[in-house]
Amino acid sequence: MNTKMQKVLIVDDVDFTRDAACKIVGLCGYEAIEAATKKEAMHHYYDDEPDLVLTDIFMPEEQGFETIQEIRHFDTETPIIAMGAPSNPLLLDIAHELGAQSTLQKPFRKETLIDEIHKLI
Repeated sequence: MNTKMQKVLIVDDVDFTRDAACKIVGLCGYEAIEAATKKEAMHHYYDDEPDLVLTDIFMPEEQGFETIQEIRHFDTETPIIAMGAPSNPLLLDIAHELGAQSTLQKPFRKETLIDEIHKLI
């Protein structure tokens, strides 16, 4: 039996957050694919066809909102989890309206991320 390992694309410009999320994804038994920018994220999205996308909504070049919108333009099925700082929770509501199935306030607990991933894939 040849089962394909499910992939999670993790998009965050902060190395620490991205690394932590990659470790958590690995603990869940999924392959973590890293991207620090929207450009990198979209490259990996098209090449690697992830089963789930975890994206920050604040990044220096283009925001996570644009990442969500571009993915949703071509794909309405792949689950997206949007992450953001607690300073403005309304921005997470916007991410949800743009197509994110789930949102997380940073910093998040390992168990919370694991639960969200398992709910969506």
